[in-house]
Amino acid sequence: MEGYKHKILSSNEMVRIFPTGNVMYSSRLTLRLRCNLALRTFPFDSNRCVIRFASYAYTDNDISLQWKPENPIQVSDQLSIQGFYASKFGTSNETHTTTTGSYRSLLLSFTVCRELGYYGIMVYIPCCMLVIISYLTFWMKDRNTKYLISIAVLLVGAMTIYHVNTSFPKTNYTKAIDNWTGMTMTFLFATYVLHVVLENVSKKDKDECLIEGKEGGSGEGAEAGGTAAENRRRRQCSGSSRMEAMVLVWYPAVFASFVILYFLGYWVPYLLG
Repeated sequence: MEGYKHKILSSNEMVRIFPTGNVMYSSRLTLRLRCNLALRTFPFDSNRCVIRFASYAYTDNDISLQWKPENPIQVSDQLSIQGFYASKFGTSNETHTTTTGSYRSLLLSFTVCRELGYYGIMVYIPCCMLVIISYLTFWMKDRNTKYLISIAVLLVGAMTIYHVNTSFPKTNYTKAIDNWTGMTMTFLFATYVLHVVLENVSKKDKDECLIEGKEGGSGEGAEAGGTAAENRRRRQCSGSSRMEAMVLVWYPAVFASFVILYFLGYWVPYLLG
């Protein structure tokens, strides 16, 4: 924390004595203060900060600290806090009693809320785009293209998340944005794994179909039972196709459900708070 009095061009202090004997003392100060932030819901976090004014040497019998009864806080319209905006200003008094006497302090409280535009542009939208690109590979027919794009998207996602995490505050607990980036990487990695599984299942089905086709086409009575065997073989050979159809439906459904639950759990309380 830092603070200093303004002394350009002269000391920025004023003393005014009224006919009633009251004395008004005014001094211009610039303070750089620190507020501890709870970051479990980062970047959907809003924190209450308190500034305390108190006398260190004089007790309540020597000096009485009070807020003005009307409009005690004037906030400049040009107030700007990088990455935040301040709201809900309030004032209160407190009295602390020690062995040397009672000391009164003035409390100024306000809420700082984080601006979300930067995180939407740099984190949430790019992650959604990477997952969508990763999902589109399931519609591609070329095997090499699928693997190439899946690996490229996975690497780009890892580099993007690493880059943005280096600029975020470090904590020893999981933040809301960590849940988002972690699930994004899970979906990108799952895409590559699903491609491998689907290819092996498809290859296995094709091999089994060829073997069963040869066995079903030889021997006596093959013609009589040909229709039943062919239907059974067709159902067995379509296993990979059914699995691929399930992936095409459930992959976007699960990701959409995660996005909805995520923003309902973090963004809605942020707006209501």
